Amino acid sequence: MRHEPCELEKSRVSLEPPIGSFKKAQEAQAAAPEAEVMRTVPRSESGFTLIELVIVIVILGILASVAIPKYEDMREQARTATLKGQVGSVRSALSIQYARSSLNGAPAFRVLNGTIFADGNVPKEPVLNSNAVKVSTGIDNAGGWQYTQATGMVKANLNAYSSY
Repeated sequence: MRHEPCELEKSRVSLEPPIGSFKKAQEAQAAAPEAEVMRTVPRSESGFTLIELVIVIVILGILASVAIPKYEDMREQARTATLKGQVGSVRSALSIQYARSSLNGAPAFRVLNGTIFADGNVPKEPVLNSNAVKVSTGIDNAGGWQYTQATGMVKANLNAYSSY
């Protein structure tokens, strides 16, 4: 005795393909040329995730925030060292000229101009790149050198560097 299928059995969807359709697919694949057969090749995903990129950017930002002030400090130290070297060369040239004039019997500091230097020019101070010589008293921050001929004292004509 057979009974009619219930509503639940009628609405059930089969997940298995019909047997005939599988055989048809195999036959179609065998009949198709090799170039036309689509094969699924596993794709390997390459690249960086967004979080990895953000982490790299944050690390670069931290390094930049540390490196830039250090770079500025190194530039200032180099500028100061160069200025000290230039002041030393000017003072040495003046001392040599003072010693020569002392040997000749009239000790005096010479006028600070290019004649006492080997290349014929007063060295430039490295901050404003000026070789002007100011002979009046006081620092006016115009660049170059401030020279007192009576004492032979030479300073940079810059407020920030006048102590050298």
